[in-house]
Amino acid sequence: HCIDRMSGILNHVNYFSQEVKEEFIPLNLNNTIQNSIILLKQQLKDRAIELKLNLQDNLPLISGNSRLLEQVSINMIANARDALQKDGYIEIRTFIKDEHIFVEWENNGSMIPPSILDSIFNPFFTTKDPDKGTGLGLSISYGIVQNHKGDLSVMSDQSKTIFIMSLPLNKNAYQL
Repeated sequence: HCIDRMSGILNHVNYFSQEVKEEFIPLNLNNTIQNSIILLKQQLKDRAIELKLNLQDNLPLISGNSRLLEQVSINMIANARDALQKDGYIEIRTFIKDEHIFVEWENNGSMIPPSILDSIFNPFFTTKDPDKGTGLGLSISYGIVQNHKGDLSVMSDQSKTIFIMSLPLNKNAYQL
């Protein structure tokens, strides 16, 4: 188990270190979200998890790295999938507010206890079994969002958990 866990950790670190070198280009965050869903859509369907999309039309382009931001979305969806039981849903929303584009990943899975909310973005912190996670997904996601001059936060209560990413609007952004 230890060797498999270390291998998984090294794969995460290797993937992340390669991706950081890529350039930022103008991109549509809705397209990035849609691309991230493609990889996990069948898993969600197999588990009878309802996927709700509420993506704002005509989002301005942001300057970013689509593969890195896809990785953030994949991590958010995969974590929500893992937290969900029967009758689960994941809702993904995009919208503009206060000169930022927001992406919210909401799910009705198990609540994140308040006592660990401040720790979940720390490297190697996980509540999953050792063979189910490395504790790097959220910390890598947090680092990616920080590199994009954005913020990643979480709110959780008995009924839902919402991960919230905000990225600054580019003043010179153009509409699609």
